[in-house]
Amino acid sequence: MMTKIRSSVFAYSKQILLLPIIAFLILNFSCDDMGKDGGLNNDSASIHINETTMDVIEEKPNKSYSESEEIPQFQGDLMGTLSSNLIYPKSAKVKGIEGKVILALTINDKGKIADIKVVNSVEESLDREAVRVARLLEDWKPASKDGKAIDSDVMLPIKFKLQ
Repeated sequence: MMTKIRSSVFAYSKQILLLPIIAFLILNFSCDDMGKDGGLNNDSASIHINETTMDVIEEKPNKSYSESEEIPQFQGDLMGTLSSNLIYPKSAKVKGIEGKVILALTINDKGKIADIKVVNSVEESLDREAVRVARLLEDWKPASKDGKAIDSDVMLPIKFKLQ
């Protein structure tokens, strides 16, 4: 014991400081980004399509609806329709352009798309392709309030990613 070098107080303090850092990292990487309630909110859902050329994400808006209201719903296979019809534009592929195009779809009381607006633009060719595919999503169950169909907006983010 007489020949052993004693550790300094600084060496012990480094070990103690490591504990909060580890706790922070564990909490940071174990929590998801779906919301404060851990993703249990019924108003938020996501659908992911991982293709070799693009990812498509559909998210319902984070709005709380009363019991008498229903949100619009796509009737059919949304993922299948998007994945089979979405084509990465060649000009964007050559330039290496990636990003998320967010569309605002207005669903009328008949369940048809009345208007499409680009909320978040990435590049013109990607925007055009996102709008083109969104026009193919024709069959919607309209939103309703007190049992009556109403017009409503749906956000449709489409993430283009090269791989």
